[in-house]
Parts: sequence; C-alpha cells; structure tokens
Amino acid sequence: MTARTMTVRLARAQRRAERRDTLLGLLARLDTLTAAEQALLLEYTNAELASSDELRRAVQGQQRALQAVIDQTRAAEATIVEVEQERDAARQELAAARTYDRALSSVTGWPTRFTFDVTGSYCATCRAWIPGPPGQPHACPTPDSIA
Repeated sequence: MTARTMTVRLARAQRRAERRDTLLGLLARLDTLTAAEQALLLEYTNAELASSDELRRAVQGQQRALQAVIDQTRAAEATIVEVEQERDAARQELAAARTYDRALSSVTGWPTRFTFDVTGSYCATCRAWIPGPPGQPHACPTPDSIA
C-alpha cells in the first residue's frame, strides 16, 4: 500500500468519524419526537452504524487476504522466472560441454561414451556391491576379517 493511498484512507476515516459524531449529536437533540420515537431512531441508527462497521471490517479482511494472495502469486512468478533462467543456463552449459566433447573426440579419437560392465549384485547384509555374475555365493566380511 502506498503512502498516498494510506493518506487518502486516513482522511476518509476522519471524515466518517466527524459525520458519525454530528449524527449522534443531532439524534441526541431531537426534541420534537416522542421519547419512544427518539429511542427507536437512536436504536436503528446505532444498528446501522454497527452494521456498517462490521461490513467495513469484513471488507478490510478480504482486502488483506487478497493482498496476501497477490503477494504469493508474485513470489511464485519470481521463482518461476528464476528457475527458467537456471534452466537456460544449464542448457547453455550442456551445449558447451557437448561441443567440447565432440571436439575432443574428433581430435584425439577418444570415445565420448564409455560402457561399463555393471554385472553383479547387491548384498543387503554387508551393504556391498559384489561384482561378477548375479547369484554367486558370497561370504560377508566379519569385523575380525576387516582388521
């Protein structure tokens, strides 16, 4: 909220308070009405003022909630922009690495992709990768055999 908006709102609230005080003063000096009519008019006016206050508070709560959603949306949009920039930078780095890889392989004849023999199995007991064909017998090391 800008300072100008806040100044306008404060001025509007001040004028509203002055009108309310004037209205209540006039209602207190109604001599031409009977006591029952004055009481009824005062009751209705107070009810309307209370209803107006309640509505104003509800509107302010809705404005706060809307502002929170707007702030969240702006933060999400900023995060999206940041992630897209990181993605673009990663793409550029990948393109540069691929260019370097192609250049290196054309000059040296070095293969750019390696194949590894990954046959073996994982032993859950000793938490180790056991190379060789899967299903081969394996003796887990004991603490004595490690030392």
